[in-house]
Amino acid sequence: MKPAALLLALAAGTAVAADPPVGLKGTFTVCKETTYVTGPLDADGRIDYVAALNDRLAKGVTPDSNAMALLWKALGPKPEGYAVEAAYFKRLAIPAPPERGDYFVNSTTFFKARLKVDRADDGVKKLYEQEEAAHLRPWKADEFPAVADWLAANDKPLAVVAEAARRPVYFSPVAPHMTKDGPSGILGTHSYGLVACRSVVNALTARAMLRIGKGDAAGAWADLLTGLRLGRHIARGGHHHIDLLVGGVLESVAARTTVAFLDRAELDAKQLAACRRDLDGLPPPPDLAERADVHDRFFFLDTVMVFDRGIAKSMDALGGDKDIEALLRTTKVFDWDPTLRAANAFHDRMATALRHPDRANRVRAVKHLLDELNDRAKFDAELKAVADAVAGGHNPSEAVSRAVGNIVRGQLVSAWDKLHDAADRQRQGHANLQVAFALAAYKLDHGRYPEALAALAPKYLPTVPGDLFSGKELVYRPAAGGYVLYSVGPNGKDDGGRGRDDDPAGDDVVVRVPVAAK
Repeated sequence: MKPAALLLALAAGTAVAADPPVGLKGTFTVCKETTYVTGPLDADGRIDYVAALNDRLAKGVTPDSNAMALLWKALGPKPEGYAVEAAYFKRLAIPAPPERGDYFVNSTTFFKARLKVDRADDGVKKLYEQEEAAHLRPWKADEFPAVADWLAANDKPLAVVAEAARRPVYFSPVAPHMTKDGPSGILGTHSYGLVACRSVVNALTARAMLRIGKGDAAGAWADLLTGLRLGRHIARGGHHHIDLLVGGVLESVAARTTVAFLDRAELDAKQLAACRRDLDGLPPPPDLAERADVHDRFFFLDTVMVFDRGIAKSMDALGGDKDIEALLRTTKVFDWDPTLRAANAFHDRMATALRHPDRANRVRAVKHLLDELNDRAKFDAELKAVADAVAGGHNPSEAVSRAVGNIVRGQLVSAWDKLHDAADRQRQGHANLQVAFALAAYKLDHGRYPEALAALAPKYLPTVPGDLFSGKELVYRPAAGGYVLYSVGPNGKDDGGRGRDDDPAGDDVVVRVPVAAK
C-alpha cells in the first residue's frame, strides 16, 4: 500500500476526521531557531513574513532612489492586464499610476491596433518577425515602418525607463493578494511588471539597432545600457525565483544586441573605453547565498504560517499533494516547531553551500542537499513514524510536522540547482561580454582579432576570465572578420558554440561575431 493510502486507511479507522482539515490549529515558538524572526506579528499572533521581508528588502531605499518606483510611470497601473494590489504601491510609498497616461505599449498590442484585428493573424505575425529581425542588425525606418512607428509611440515611456534604470537601487515589494480567507502570503504574490519589462527590453534593443542605422552610436549604447541595467536590477528583486530568472533573460537579450552593436557601430577608442566603464558599473549580480538565507527562507516559513491559517485547504496551493492531505487528516492540533527548525537548518546549509567560491564545489554541495531532500527512504521512514503513532493511539504531531516539512521543502526549494545554473549563466554571459569589448579594442588597435585570448592581458583585460562551467579556458576561435567565443554552459558539454537561440539549440553561452541576423 502506498504511504498516502496507508495513512488514509489508518485515519479512517481512528477517531480522526476523514475530511481534509479546513484549518490547522498549530502551535509554534517565536524564536530564532523556529520562526527565525520575532516580528512583526499579525493580529492572530503569527509572524508577518511579508512585512519582515519587505522591511529587509527596502532598507535604505527611498522612492527617489528606487528604480521600480519610477518605472511604474512608464508601465501604468495594469502592465499585464490586471490590477496591481493597492498594498503594493502603498509599500513603494508612491501613488498608483492613473488609468490614463503615456504608458508603454507592447508590440503585439500596437500591431493589432494598427491592423485593426482582434487576433494574431498573418499580418501581425509578419510585423512580429520584422521586430525580431530589428534586434540584430542596423536598419532604417523605411525597412520596418510599423516597428519604427511602435518605437516612436513609446518614446516618452522609454525615456522614463532609461531614467529609472539609472537609479542605484531596486525594490519591488512583496504584496499578497487578498482571498476570502485572508492574505495569500508570499506563495500567492505576483512579480508585477516583468512581462511588460521583457517587451520594454525588446523595444530598447530594436531602437538601438535603428539608431546604429542612423549613425547614432551614443544613442544606441544608451538604449543597450538601459536594457542591461534593467535586467540586472530585476534579477536582484525580492520575489521567490522568477525575478532572478527573468532578469537574467532580459540581460542576455540586451547583451546579444550589444554584440551586434560592437560589430557594426564603428566605435573609436574613446567610445569603446566609455562603454567598458559603463559595463563595469552595472549593478552587482544577485547574491544566491543571500537569496537562500533570506528570500527563500522567508518564503518557506511564511508558507507554514499560511498552512496554519488554513488558507491552503486541501493543498490547493501546492497542487493537492495527496501525501500531505493524508498526513493532515491524522491530527487536528500539532506542533510546527520541528518543521520550522528543519527548514532553518536546511536554509543555513544551502546558504553555506552557495558561498563556495568554486562552482564545482557549489554544484556538489547543492546536489547533496537536494538529494537529501528527495531521499524517498527517509520520507517513507517519516510516514511510517506517523502511521505507527496513529496505529498505537498516540499523538502523531511531531512526526507529522517533520513529514509535512519535508514534503513542502521538496515542493518549494527543489529548483535550486536550476536557479544556481541560471545565476552562473548570467555571470558567464557578462564575463563573455567583457571579453567581447576587449576583443573590439584589440581589433581597433591591430586591425584584426587576436589569434588567442591570452593576447588581451594585461593591456585590454587585467586577466582573461575562464569558463565557470568547465573550470577551463573559454573556447575562442577567430575567423575571417569575426570569431566565436563561448563557455560550455551548465550542461558541461561542448556543443560546438551552439547556444539556446541556435537551430539546433545547444547549451553553450556564446558570443558570435558577426551576429547572425534573422
